[in-house]
Amino acid sequence: KSLKRNIRNVSLNVCALNYGLSNRNIDLLFNVPPKISQVASTKQLSKEQIAVNRSHVLQIIKSYTLSCLLPNFCKRWLASLITKLYLNTHKVSCRVVAWDMFANYIPKVDFMKIDVEGAELEVLAGIRDFTSIRQIVVEAHNLDKANIIAEILRIRGYKVNAVCDKNQLPM
Repeated sequence: KSLKRNIRNVSLNVCALNYGLSNRNIDLLFNVPPKISQVASTKQLSKEQIAVNRSHVLQIIKSYTLSCLLPNFCKRWLASLITKLYLNTHKVSCRVVAWDMFANYIPKVDFMKIDVEGAELEVLAGIRDFTSIRQIVVEAHNLDKANIIAEILRIRGYKVNAVCDKNQLPM
């Protein structure tokens, strides 16, 4: 729903598909925070991680100048509410397929963004024919994996640039 709402707000010819891309066909459950779907993940937060997040939220609340006017129980309640609204998750199912399943239906892709929290190589492995994809942006958080991704894209004929800490570095 969030993606479709964002697309409606932009006047571009964009197609949102309720599929994930990988090198295998599976059904997958995503854990999606209700108010910030852009941090959806297949990993469920543990109770300890939620407690740490709640603690961070509480520290942020306490850092505001006027927070001294709130009693501590109000600060804790507010931290719990924010954590529940923004950090607890609900499950959303998604069918995961290889890109080539779409190649016959989508003849040309101007821009593909791959932001899959560590599964970049699986997505790229599911693309056998790159000829219909003009430009690909891949987000990777690991330098070794970023170098492998860069090499895969170079072999497929793409010009590769990496952006790291706001500095553009050729790889």
